[in-house]
Amino acid sequence: MVDSLKTQEGPEPPGAGALFVGTADDIPHFFGSCVHRMTPKNQVAIPAEFRAACQKRVLAAGFMLRKDAADHLNLYPMPEFHRIRGRLRAKLESMDDQDRAEALLREWSVRTAFLPVDQQGRVTLPREMLAAAGIKGPGLLVVGCDLRLVIWDAAARAESGLPEGEYGQWLEANRRGIVGL
Repeated sequence: MVDSLKTQEGPEPPGAGALFVGTADDIPHFFGSCVHRMTPKNQVAIPAEFRAACQKRVLAAGFMLRKDAADHLNLYPMPEFHRIRGRLRAKLESMDDQDRAEALLREWSVRTAFLPVDQQGRVTLPREMLAAAGIKGPGLLVVGCDLRLVIWDAAARAESGLPEGEYGQWLEANRRGIVGL
């Protein structure tokens, strides 16, 4: 059983617990966030709301975990991962230096892991990827970022993020281009 961490790991990040999930083109879209506890075996439940958006075949296919940034991990449903991989392959195949393209593909592959979903809806996060992202747990902030889930160390994320007001300023400056207002 995965426990919620509401206050055990310090202040909850803004918006934590507000979830919205939908699907388009058989690919789940995730929005919102929730805090979960990672077990001593590095297992974490895919949030129930996120699992509900995934068709059974999407869950059965598992997820791909990517280490793309210094402080978090990205968890992709297989259909979205295959689209990303296809774009990567096309870009690499168009490079003049195929030795460099092969080296880039190897580096990209090292930062990727397949994660099957167990019967309880959990995935096991590889220790080396957790360490590389600075995720100590046990509290994890799972954030829905449209076509992927982003996994942060809950305590570390509560101390980081954009400076107060920066997002609001950016949104106000870009509102017309984003929402057409």
